Amino acid sequence: MRPFVSMTGRVIYMGLLVCLVLIAISNTGLVKPNWPFELFATFMRQVLPIVVLSICVALNARKGVSALFLLVFGVLAFWPLFPGSKYVKSDPGICKNSDCFTVIFANLRRKPGAFNTVKMQARKQSADLIALSELPPEMTSDLLSKYLSDYPYILFYDHADDGRKLGSVKAIASRFPLGPSRLIAEDYPNFPRSIIHVPFLTDQGEIDFFLTHPRIPLAHAGMRRRDAVISMLKSEIGASENFVIVGDFNLAPWAPAFRNIPGRRAGDPRWESTWKDGFLPLGVPIDHALIGTQIDLGESDVLPRTGSDHRPILIRFKKSI
Repeated sequence: MRPFVSMTGRVIYMGLLVCLVLIAISNTGLVKPNWPFELFATFMRQVLPIVVLSICVALNARKGVSALFLLVFGVLAFWPLFPGSKYVKSDPGICKNSDCFTVIFANLRRKPGAFNTVKMQARKQSADLIALSELPPEMTSDLLSKYLSDYPYILFYDHADDGRKLGSVKAIASRFPLGPSRLIAEDYPNFPRSIIHVPFLTDQGEIDFFLTHPRIPLAHAGMRRRDAVISMLKSEIGASENFVIVGDFNLAPWAPAFRNIPGRRAGDPRWESTWKDGFLPLGVPIDHALIGTQIDLGESDVLPRTGSDHRPILIRFKKSI
């Protein structure tokens, strides 16, 4: 029994070391696209307690060198969890005069039940704008206007301007007027991913609003396409700091590619999850709202489950004075 336990321990130890090395490689951001290393880094929160436990076991067994190796590679792997410069802390005092705007974003995963739940959440939260991706296949612009009749300004995109069917159907419903919208689709022939850019015309002035949903990076090509959409978003925003971005980025906030998204993340996502809602141990925050420096954040939150495997996110904000 002892040799078996010893061999099992060695296998676990080497597996952890390999995992930590792959995460550390991802953290450098030198590999472009960062595949498959980023896939390991995405779940670093799940790996962290295993590493801590393994260090404790190694120390208890007087395996000091083994514990030291795990500690060194653990530091190299997990350091992105600790800096918070990319995150904006909310200040509830900003909204004390009820002059904040409330935005909800949800990836519906094509589920009608999720749409109905988000609609009720929007009413409960008095949302001024609802941004949706992966709408149910039967949804149309007319149906959306019917179901969200208290939102008079509707944008619905299921095709690019040149007729290509989009990989993710997106919509925006607003109580405030919307300026001329622009759809930026990636240069890909089949089911391209896209960005909606529309001015949000509030009583505090115009705010550039962006909704996007890049491709999931399950392979080298998918990660390259996701990163290309992020680059398109960065180019579209330019030097502006008067913007709000929401979307399912298929990207954990501690991955190097997240630093390429303009603005700062609304709220600290390090200990929350927006996906995978049906299996919490694998939960990761991949749905995000980011804001420019001309936007003040009053609140950020992850809303209850809807029936999709993504949970909606909410932000309350106003323009800086």
